[in-house]
Amino acid sequence: MTFKKTFVAFAIIFAFLVTNIAVAQNLPIPKLKIDQQQKNEVKKPSTRLRNSLIKRAGNKDGKKKFRKRPRITSKQILDNQDIPPEKKLEILKRRTVKSPKDLDAFFGYAKLAGAMSKHEEAESAYLHMLEMKPSLSRVKLDLGLLYIKMGKLLEAKTLFTQVLATNPPEAVKNNVDSVMVIVDNALKKHIYSGLLSIGTNIDKNANSAASTGQTTFNDASLDLSPSSTATRDVQTVLMAMLKHTYKMDKIHDGITSTWDTTGLLYRTEQRTLENINIMLYSIETGPVVNFPEYKTKLSTSLGYSSISLENTEFLVTRLAKVTGTYTIKPTWTMNSGFKFENRKYFNAPKNTTYTLKTGKAYETTFGTTYVLPTGKDILSSTITWRNEDSMVAYNDNVQRSITGTYIRQLPYGFSTNLVLGFKKSRYKGPDTSISSLTRRDLERSATLTISKKFENNITASLGYQYKNLGSTIQNYDYVNHRVSTSLAWGF
Repeated sequence: MTFKKTFVAFAIIFAFLVTNIAVAQNLPIPKLKIDQQQKNEVKKPSTRLRNSLIKRAGNKDGKKKFRKRPRITSKQILDNQDIPPEKKLEILKRRTVKSPKDLDAFFGYAKLAGAMSKHEEAESAYLHMLEMKPSLSRVKLDLGLLYIKMGKLLEAKTLFTQVLATNPPEAVKNNVDSVMVIVDNALKKHIYSGLLSIGTNIDKNANSAASTGQTTFNDASLDLSPSSTATRDVQTVLMAMLKHTYKMDKIHDGITSTWDTTGLLYRTEQRTLENINIMLYSIETGPVVNFPEYKTKLSTSLGYSSISLENTEFLVTRLAKVTGTYTIKPTWTMNSGFKFENRKYFNAPKNTTYTLKTGKAYETTFGTTYVLPTGKDILSSTITWRNEDSMVAYNDNVQRSITGTYIRQLPYGFSTNLVLGFKKSRYKGPDTSISSLTRRDLERSATLTISKKFENNITASLGYQYKNLGSTIQNYDYVNHRVSTSLAWGF
């Protein structure tokens, strides 16, 4: 052993003896004085030694967290696009169970559950927060909006009233007032709405005269008289529609129903061709049942309509209709329907063959409507099959048609509407008094309308329609160009 090592050992033993003697005699333990230079020379314990000392002190991991990691908030979890929604909901659920007083976790859970249509879970979380802290106006507003989705309108109104009683900021007050108007209207048992419209149609071929300038009779072509050729005319159109909706009590949990009745009055006046003036009135009534859980709405109705030509009764129709609508997602719906008509025709003073059209009609439709991601573009399409039976075979026919509609919302209240139509009609037998050929029709049409919406639900429209009906019998073959204008008020 070298002298240096011997000296260090002797110093340690001496210090130990002095300390023990001092403790035994209750004497102060002498402290070693170290100047600043010596302090700077003192080395910090190594990481290995420090972890060893912490472990001996009772830390099982052997590691000490000298800096506490910041807690991830519920908002950060909700905003994280890498975590699936179900996983986010599970994380927030665990937090609420572990910490019942963690309002941040409950709020995040409620928001996410509501967005995922887990309405009962969201409601439970909001109610827990209000039980912990009843003065949370933001929670009351969100719960009120959730109640609207759930159909609990009275509960929603109570919460909104409580928020308004706290004198919230002006912007919040205005938003709540606007929602309260919707809630109040939704709580009404009887709802009335309607439409009044006046317009004009300018037709190049108002009387649907044959494009060839000839007509067929007994398989012979004859020139049309000057009064029967294509005539340009102006038509004035008046329309009034009134709808009454009666809200019935809930049938079952979540299932709501209404009874809708719609009345329509439609009248046209020709400037020149008075023999084709039209008067139509109709009424249709029936229940509408909404199944929110299945995203389905079902409606049935009975109807009656009457059409007069030149103030003479022309056609009376009694109908029964069933329609279903299924919502695939908020921007995409599918619909289908079936309609039965019992039609009765009446002869006119100058035409005694109208009654031969009396019979039944069956119509089936399938359609879809899709709102593009822009939120300003709407596409819809409808396919229709229609069979018409009458008293004679040459009036019996089968129709197949398809229509497509594109709507574009423009700035400043403008919108455009484009409708394309295609219809094929096939009759079951020839009208030998006209031709030995069986009638086959192909109709093509295109309509473009530009509308401007003003205040107080007033809408002005300008439109153009092209219609081309081609037929195997020239009597029914015609082309028409129409320019239309209208001014409508909805209420």
